[in-house]
Amino acid sequence: MLLSSFLNKTFAALSFSTEVWMSILIGAIVTLGIGYIIYRIQKKESALHKQDHDAKLDRLEQLHKQDSEKIQVLYELIIQSQKGSIGEKESDALEKKIEIAADKISIKDSDQAQALKAIAEKDKGEADDLLKKITSHEHDLEKLYDLHALNEYRHGNYPDSATWLSKLVDLKPDNIDYKQRLFISQTASGQYDEAEKLARSVLEKLQSNPDSAPKDIVSWLYSMGCTLYHKDKVPEAEAIYNQALQLGINKLGAEHPDIFNLYNDLGLIYMDRGDFAKAEEYYTIALRIKDNVDEQDMINTAYITCNLAGCYNFQGKTEQAEALYKEGMKSILKLLDEYHPVLTYFYNNLGGLYYKQGKFKEAEELFLKAKVVFEKKLMTSHPDYASTQNTLGRFYLAQGKLDEAEGCFRTLLELGRKLYGDQSLGVANIQFRLSDIYMQRNQYDEAEKLLKSSMEIIENNPESSKNVLTQVYKKLEEVKLKLNKPTEADTYKVKAEELLSSLEQESKPPHA
Repeated sequence: MLLSSFLNKTFAALSFSTEVWMSILIGAIVTLGIGYIIYRIQKKESALHKQDHDAKLDRLEQLHKQDSEKIQVLYELIIQSQKGSIGEKESDALEKKIEIAADKISIKDSDQAQALKAIAEKDKGEADDLLKKITSHEHDLEKLYDLHALNEYRHGNYPDSATWLSKLVDLKPDNIDYKQRLFISQTASGQYDEAEKLARSVLEKLQSNPDSAPKDIVSWLYSMGCTLYHKDKVPEAEAIYNQALQLGINKLGAEHPDIFNLYNDLGLIYMDRGDFAKAEEYYTIALRIKDNVDEQDMINTAYITCNLAGCYNFQGKTEQAEALYKEGMKSILKLLDEYHPVLTYFYNNLGGLYYKQGKFKEAEELFLKAKVVFEKKLMTSHPDYASTQNTLGRFYLAQGKLDEAEGCFRTLLELGRKLYGDQSLGVANIQFRLSDIYMQRNQYDEAEKLLKSSMEIIENNPESSKNVLTQVYKKLEEVKLKLNKPTEADTYKVKAEELLSSLEQESKPPHA
């Protein structure tokens, strides 16, 4: 009863006339219609906004992709500049490509992109600053180590490059590309023991895998042969080269371009041995099968041409040698420019030919041209720059231009310590040459210091030559006599005689 009464009263209170109900209904319909229209407008605007937003995102992604592609191109060009054959320098044409690629990088908020650009432009200060900045927040150690390695290699700091690449190899031990770059940096910095160890480990892995490409095995055999050759282990190097050559001929073909460097390096060994006819034969084969498909291949051809000219020179075919040197230089100057690093080989070798002919002015001009190329290309930390300084220093010493010779040997000494360490045989040899300058100036105290330092290095190095040590003892004997120290002079005289006697005994054939 109570509930029924309550409901009746409620419905009575809510009862309206028909007109009122119609008004309410129409108002509701209008309100719903307006709401629906607003909803449709908002939905359309939202769709347009989303479409515009997606288009902007697509554009940003496209731009990022384009920049990423530019960065990748730049990175690959820089890597390509590091991957030349052992003993070869970067191509000037490749440098130009790197510069062009660097100019196209437009990303401003990427420290890595800007660091890579600075590395490409050889702006070491900016690259170092950016790498420090990246280090503070970079968790991708692989990218960081890679950038550091590239930065150091681009500036000729090969020991530092090898250090960073060692970290990369430790981080990614299965990455053969990093190992190849590490090998190149180790060889360029004279770390031949480390390079040989690396080559052996890679070869063992390749040779134990039946799926390994013969081309890779040939390449790493060649690399190991290079380290042995640089360590004066010529018979071992020759055996490795021949093993690689035989494998290359069997698996790749006798005329395959990938084995040209084996013919070239075996030619070097034969030339060192004095077998010029055999060396000439191998250089000729190398030139015939070399595939000149790009600038780097043409540069490789230039090196072999220079070697063949040297072979002619040693055989006394000076006219043929001079003509070939000039032909090689002409082709490089036509293809590239007057500051291409490959020209240093031609300048130094042709300069040596002119020196032997007594054309000292022409020889000096060529030696200086070689020096300028290295300095122009910011390659004054390169081992071949050291060779050029040594050639020029010896030239000046022979001409009696002591101040000029000292300048060359001082530069060479600083570079030798940086590349090979204070206790290297190379440093000992440079100090020995510097002592000649001081002796000619009657500065015997300075000469004595240099000779004693050389003697200590050579005596403590198991790979040193007894012949070289004998020369040091003789020179010290001479210095001690000049300093009026006959007793000490006699000591070095005895040491020299004992070494000479030992060398004579070693050279005698064994008894039957």
